[in-house]
Amino acid sequence: IGSLSPGSVTTSTDKVDATITTNSTNGGLIYLFGTNNGLKSAIAGNYSISSVSNDLSSISEGYGARGTSVSQGSGGPMELISPYNGAGQNVGIIDTSKRVLSDSTGAPVTSGLTRFELKAKVSNTAPSANDYTDIITLIATGSF
Repeated sequence: IGSLSPGSVTTSTDKVDATITTNSTNGGLIYLFGTNNGLKSAIAGNYSISSVSNDLSSISEGYGARGTSVSQGSGGPMELISPYNGAGQNVGIIDTSKRVLSDSTGAPVTSGLTRFELKAKVSNTAPSANDYTDIITLIATGSF
């Protein structure tokens, strides 16, 4: 995500791409989950910027993912699932639960692509540290 400025929403400059090809009769799903339920800092005494499903511009602090686009070579079509399909500063939670980011609307898909970005906002009272991290895992699977 880069450096966070208190009170401002920061958006990752790099986007994350996940692809799926499946002949599953019930289509494909792309899941995501994190390790820390937010951005966690060991230096700041294990302080966490909690992951949320919310509009970051309207809260003091939070972190999450926002889907930016979907496409497919054939089949599907791919679609972003709420809360990851929001606009602007709206994000979906990245916690330790496996959550559906996108799917192929219950149909087989070839080269189904989901692209998302990460967003974070830190409050004025959050401790300063250069090690706020989360580990995100993506799973692409067919639904048979």
